[in-house]
Amino acid sequence: MKKTLLLAIGLIFLGIFSACNHSNATYKVDYNTNSFENALENNKKVSGKTVAFTVTNEKPPLLGLGDYDLQDVNKNNFRSKSNPNITQGDSVIVKVTSVSKSLGHYKISYSNLTKINDLSDVAVKENNIGSFIGEIFFGIVGFAFFVSIIIFAVIQGKKQNIIQKKKDDILSCISASGIRELKEISKVTGLQVYEIEKLLTDMIKMASLANSKVNQSLNIRILKNAQIDHINDIIILDKHATDTKLDKIATAANSILDRFNPKQNIKTKPLTVKPEKLPDWVCEYCNSSNKAESEKCSQCSAKR
Repeated sequence: MKKTLLLAIGLIFLGIFSACNHSNATYKVDYNTNSFENALENNKKVSGKTVAFTVTNEKPPLLGLGDYDLQDVNKNNFRSKSNPNITQGDSVIVKVTSVSKSLGHYKISYSNLTKINDLSDVAVKENNIGSFIGEIFFGIVGFAFFVSIIIFAVIQGKKQNIIQKKKDDILSCISASGIRELKEISKVTGLQVYEIEKLLTDMIKMASLANSKVNQSLNIRILKNAQIDHINDIIILDKHATDTKLDKIATAANSILDRFNPKQNIKTKPLTVKPEKLPDWVCEYCNSSNKAESEKCSQCSAKR
């Protein structure tokens, strides 16, 4: 997949580069030497069209009478009454006014001659071979790019489905089964601990989004503000993660009330424990009854 994308991107950049070079040409003409010859052979109307060519030979008028001739590589004669001040090897652009044929060669009358530095500065509209190759090239680039996008979208879709299935399994372990240890989640889901940590980190970020609709649709509000203890490999949930707006309002209201109405300390009296009352005792010598606090018998003075 990566190789396909790289190939598509490379072709796109190459196409853009070629198009930029084509559009940045200094001059734009209708024909070059070969495409102009082809147009003449096919009896196309070329009057008013522009042609770029390199002068292979130049002939001044004989005895100063006649036309100035400029020949291209195909021996076609470009004629003008005025001296073009052009020498052999120069590159020019002319505008065709009329065409005639004699002895197998064309005689072309022209106007608006422009001398240029090089034919590479010219973009040709009717360059048949170039146009055909360009169309094929851009067609291939477009098709490859389109196919690459489709393949990329399909693979990414499958990849996202797999990732979402893993997230659902992890969430089920935490919310439904109450599992907090990552190793236990790993045993249930078959995922590696490091992969669970990575997915949980992403899920916690998503759960902490402000958009409640997203949280509800993904059913991950339980992970809002959760933390991963990497030392003990456990996930610590926020007990207020699933609080509704009403719960938050009630908590805030209670906090305010506690500030303005602090609980009063009620002083309580210490409890006093009364000692247990001892029973009266009977003297073993005279059988007389004595009070519990007496140490001697009241009748015979015998000790208790």
